[in-house]
Amino acid sequence: MAIAAFVFFLSAAVSADTTCLDPAGRGVDWSNCVILRNQTNADLRQANLTGADLYEANLTGADLTHATLEGADLAGATLHRADLTLADLFGATLHSADLTGATLTLANLAGAIMEGADLTGADLTGAFLDGADLTDAILRRADLTGATLTLANLAGAIMEGADLTGADLTGAILDGVPLSGATFPDGRVCAANSIGDCK
Repeated sequence: MAIAAFVFFLSAAVSADTTCLDPAGRGVDWSNCVILRNQTNADLRQANLTGADLYEANLTGADLTHATLEGADLAGATLHRADLTLADLFGATLHSADLTGATLTLANLAGAIMEGADLTGADLTGAFLDGADLTDAILRRADLTGATLTLANLAGAIMEGADLTGADLTGAILDGVPLSGATFPDGRVCAANSIGDCK
């Protein structure tokens, strides 16, 4: 009986390890896996990356449309021009990640840790950033049209030229945020000396 239980446990462990070695592809299940660092232009549409370790991974140009990255570690990762449309990044860690030019349309980033992340020119149209930590993040010329940023912490972030048309900033922290040339939710274009508030 004990031997049978051990064999079952061993086969389950091998099966889990094998899953982590599956090649990139639509719908791949890499949940809780340590992912190979170079995933440039990988097809990861609808992939399950829940709790995955993608620390400093190179995901430049990767297609992560509809992917699940809930609680994943993407600290220091490169997601330059990656497509994360409708991706679920709830509670994910994106500390110091490179998301320049990335598409995050309707992505769920609620509670995500994005401290120091570079989102220059990123498309965050309709994204959900409720309670996200965007401290010291770079959001120059980012498109946040219709995005939800309730209770998000944007202290020290750079938002020059960002488009916040129709965005929900209820309870958001904007302390020390340069807003020169940014478009506020009500359509006002912020003056050059706007810091923390649109003037």
